[in-house]
Amino acid sequence: TVKAGGSVTITGSVEMGARVEAGEDLVVSHGIAGRTTILKAGGDLLARFIANTAVEAGGNVVVGSYIHNSDVSAGGHIRVHGRGRLKRNTSAVVGGSLVAVEGIRVASAGSGFGSQTQLIAGVDPRDIERLRKFRAGVEFCDTNNARILRTLRVPALTPESLRQVIQNA
Repeated sequence: TVKAGGSVTITGSVEMGARVEAGEDLVVSHGIAGRTTILKAGGDLLARFIANTAVEAGGNVVVGSYIHNSDVSAGGHIRVHGRGRLKRNTSAVVGGSLVAVEGIRVASAGSGFGSQTQLIAGVDPRDIERLRKFRAGVEFCDTNNARILRTLRVPALTPESLRQVIQNA
């Protein structure tokens, strides 16, 4: 685990189980991989590739070649460059979820082999999390409401049904 208030530069790779948090920019010279790996940057995040990882940046996320089965969110934009030997853009995103406020730029997204790939642009990733929590709260209230109705043995909560419950109590 590495936690810094400023920028962090890693001259190698970040592997499974690592947790890196930078208050400013986070630069990884090689790739980022591992299901339990978590990287957070207050500013921009740069890496050669991202695989099976959760990445969050307050600024932009810039990746050299590909993103595979990862959850990536950016307060700015997400760009996957992917310049190959043929001098054309060969960048790819396969599997996982990318969310960016300012947009997503990649040559290829998705796969015909069953990995679901979700790209969401123009939405703040924090708003998605707030919406998820709000929906969970609504579901919790609906579940409790149904329990109350079953307990009171009424089909719906109306002033009339409440009067009857009180009178019968």
